[in-house]
Amino acid sequence: MSSDNHSKETQPGKDRSTLIPNRLFPRIALYTASAAVVLLFTVWLAIPPLAKWYLSHFYEEQNRTFSAHDISVDFFPPSIHLENVLVSHENSKELEIKTLDLQVSIAPLFNKTVYISKANIDGLYVLASQDDNIWNVAGINIPINSGEPSNDEETAAPLTAQAEETLGKPSENDSLASGSQSNKPSSPWTVIVPKLSINNSQFTVHNLLNDAVTDTYTIDHLELDKLNNRGTDVSLSIVLDSRFNQSHFSLKSDIAYFDSLADVQLESLSVDASITDFLHFLPQEYRSLSGTIESSMTGTIKQRSATEFDIALPKLNNHLSQLSVDIPNIVTNLEELTIDLSNIELDNQINGDINIKGTLDTSLANLNAAIDSNRINTNILSVNLEQFVVSRENGEIRFSAPNVNLNNGTTHFESTDLTLANGTAQVQLQNLQATFNNINTLKLSTALSTEISNSNVNLGNLQLVNGGLKSKFEELELLHSNNQLDATVSNVTINNSKFSLKKSEDTLASFAELNVDMPKFNYAGESYKGELSSIKMTDINLSDPTDAPPLTALESLIVQGIQTDENGAQINKIALTGLKTHALLDENRQLINLIPLSDKNSTKGSDGKTESNNTGSTVSATKQETNKEESTKEEVLTLKTDETATNTTQSESFTLLLNEFNLSGDSYIQLLDKGVDPDLDTKIEIERLSATHIDSSDKDSITNVVLIAKNGKYSSINLNADIQPFTEKLTMQTKLTIRETELPPYSPYIAQALGYRIDSGQMDMDLDLNADHGQLEGNTHLVFREFDLGGRQESSKVMQTGAMPLNIAVGVLKDGQGNIELDIPLEGDIDNPEFKWTGFLMLPIKQALYKASTSYLMQTFVPYANVISIAQIAGEQILKIRVEPLAFELQQGQIVPAQFDYLNQLSALMTDKSDSQVKACGFAVIGDLSENNELILTEPEQQDAYLNSLANERANSLKDYLVNKGIASNRIFVCAPKIDRDEDATPRVELKF
Repeated sequence: MSSDNHSKETQPGKDRSTLIPNRLFPRIALYTASAAVVLLFTVWLAIPPLAKWYLSHFYEEQNRTFSAHDISVDFFPPSIHLENVLVSHENSKELEIKTLDLQVSIAPLFNKTVYISKANIDGLYVLASQDDNIWNVAGINIPINSGEPSNDEETAAPLTAQAEETLGKPSENDSLASGSQSNKPSSPWTVIVPKLSINNSQFTVHNLLNDAVTDTYTIDHLELDKLNNRGTDVSLSIVLDSRFNQSHFSLKSDIAYFDSLADVQLESLSVDASITDFLHFLPQEYRSLSGTIESSMTGTIKQRSATEFDIALPKLNNHLSQLSVDIPNIVTNLEELTIDLSNIELDNQINGDINIKGTLDTSLANLNAAIDSNRINTNILSVNLEQFVVSRENGEIRFSAPNVNLNNGTTHFESTDLTLANGTAQVQLQNLQATFNNINTLKLSTALSTEISNSNVNLGNLQLVNGGLKSKFEELELLHSNNQLDATVSNVTINNSKFSLKKSEDTLASFAELNVDMPKFNYAGESYKGELSSIKMTDINLSDPTDAPPLTALESLIVQGIQTDENGAQINKIALTGLKTHALLDENRQLINLIPLSDKNSTKGSDGKTESNNTGSTVSATKQETNKEESTKEEVLTLKTDETATNTTQSESFTLLLNEFNLSGDSYIQLLDKGVDPDLDTKIEIERLSATHIDSSDKDSITNVVLIAKNGKYSSINLNADIQPFTEKLTMQTKLTIRETELPPYSPYIAQALGYRIDSGQMDMDLDLNADHGQLEGNTHLVFREFDLGGRQESSKVMQTGAMPLNIAVGVLKDGQGNIELDIPLEGDIDNPEFKWTGFLMLPIKQALYKASTSYLMQTFVPYANVISIAQIAGEQILKIRVEPLAFELQQGQIVPAQFDYLNQLSALMTDKSDSQVKACGFAVIGDLSENNELILTEPEQQDAYLNSLANERANSLKDYLVNKGIASNRIFVCAPKIDRDEDATPRVELKF
């Protein structure tokens, strides 16, 4: 009982002791919470003024001024609000924030997540400037590490190393404590920003060390939506509108990257940049650039693994305009360059295989460029690749495109000696397929067509002008492997118009149109094989000077049925129409209308006069050196004989087979020769010229040549010849008929062979000439009508010259109608070094004329045989006319009866030749001195006087006799007496007509 009572008595006290803590805890919590609230409120109230005070004090130490209209910090939820924050220096702002709002959620922090529910920045301005070794960013000076450690750094270095060494050796307890967590890597933090926006913000960088350049990067608008970042994984949507100086950059895209997998949805990307905004990043010598770059792009990028990704670009446009470049050795101005890519798809496989496809359009306008001494101008150039495909598979690269188009407008290229100009050019490739593998093998196939107009090439004083070129290759295949090229082309057509090659103002070659039709051509290494249906050229002119007709002109040239390979060529037909050849020779027998490619032997000195190439010993020495060089070259060529023998054999093995050659139409050959007197100007009109079966593979093959021509209105020429042109020695059978050929125009040429010009005459000729391996044999039948050589001369002239010329000799052959008819055999060996075709044809004619006329001439002077004798000079085709002297006896001075026969014939001859005159020259000899005279005339002067008197007496006695016979004394002249001291000399009177 007592114990129970005791317990009852003590119970109330126990209840009081346990109730006291229960009443204090709420109070403590209340007081603590109240204190915390008061503290937080106090801190909340104190942060703005404290922040302003601290920042003002901080920037004051930086010699800057700080001001802020509002700085607000909230704790529930945590947020910061800044308004009109300004940092300035000497009235120049260096940092400005018009508004900044940043709000963070607390709860996600416990899950290692930073959730920024609000992030807005408006009117941010940051100035960064560099001066010497200091960067100033937003008013804060940041020293630049110069590379030399300070004293504090040197002191701290050992301590830092010691601390690193200590920290690098964990204790055993640390090792045990961390052992259980070593296999549990910490998870990365996550950053989530539903929306981040930055507007009207600007970052300015002023670099005093780089020519005081100022760069400004302006963010007009930046918006990041649904930003989620965890470690290296990130996803967001971005909208950016910004500027760098005056260049504009905008981007709108969705980006996702998770565990090496990427997905970029590029809605738009555009760049509008001025090159001048970036010049200060280039070396000084490359800063003379200007221009504008515009680029826009849309597409997607997907990365499936570290080395596997896809890129799809529906649109990628690049535009460069008003480009100007002025750097060392290069000056360029470009109005516009556009590179547009559409529907681009790139697939990169994990094994390295790549596949790219799309469409490319490129255009260039008004380019003017100068590189060193080379200049190029073009007004337009465009390249279009439709639906091209580029792939790499197993080391093999392939390219294909159904259509490739290249268009070029007017282009002008100029270098030191070369100028190129082109009107327009178009190149189209269809079904282009190209393959390149890792063993340097290139294979290409396509269909090619080109069109080029108004081309002009100047090289020195040569100018090539081409009106238009069109070509089409329906199939073109190229294979290059192991340094060998194989090519195949099919169904090729080429059309070229208005081509000319000029030297100064003269035309070397020209044609109006060229058409080529080639069904097939194959080339493999050193072998080839081709087929050409036809080659046609019209209005061809060769060597056409401005002041003379062309050397050769053709209305048309047609070559048909060509088959060729490395062994030879076969041509079915070559047809020429309207051949007009003008061979115009000047006084030096040089072609007037032959235009030389280069001017030789005329160098001009400083005074502008033409200098001779032979200038004394210097030129002589130069010639000697040249001769030595030529001798050396000949020795080198001799040493290389064996090397070139194979090539020579190969070239000789090339054969040619021409089935038919034909010349028709209005064709002629004009010959004008001013090197003869008188000038020759004649025209041979060709009615037909043909040759059949020309085969170099068969040396015994026979080529038939037919020529039908006219010389003037009435003269005709007909030739029919069978020739073996490829035998080692000439073999042929020829029949030539010439009718009514007027000979005087050809007198200068015939005179070289006959020795006399032709005054008049007409000729008919029938020539049968055969050649058997160089041995000529034949016969020519000649008919000359009214044939006169050098004009008719009198007998007195004959006697004066002492020879009977051919022009008088041929007179004996004329019949009653004045015609001469000869049959002349012909023989000769063309291998004889002295053989000449002119002598072969003309010498027999000359011989025949002399042979036929010799007897007549002998008979002509028979009545005067005592006075005139005729003989043919050995080795010469000429008849020598000799006037016999009047002989006297020793010491005879007067005419005696024994001399009457001679004197009577002489008198008759002078009577018959009434226009003749004679000179009588008396001769005395030593024998005319008798013994009596020698005794009396002891002095040589006396003897000479006697002999001269005797010689003069003899001449005068002859004159007296002729005068007595009725010959006028003024036709007889007595010359000075002469003494003939030869032992065999006879006294005489010599006559000269």
